[in-house]
Amino acid sequence: MHQRPLLKDPFAVFSLPWFVERLNCQVVVRFVIPRLLPAVSSAQIAFDFSDLLINLLLMQDYLETVSPRICRR
Repeated sequence: MHQRPLLKDPFAVFSLPWFVERLNCQVVVRFVIPRLLPAVSSAQIAFDFSDLLINLLLMQDYLETVSPRICRR
């Protein structure tokens, strides 16, 4: 039986094109809205946003419009 890996990472959504192009993956995205909002709220408090800032392609392709808000932290 062929097993498929499961990646549960809220930031992996930014890497989906890379997974599809480089690894020939089939991607399924599942959003759970009631649990998503508290997770985002708590991540704003505990997450080190400098990890995002050093990823230049991520910032350029997806987060450029919100970078001033990230840099203020």
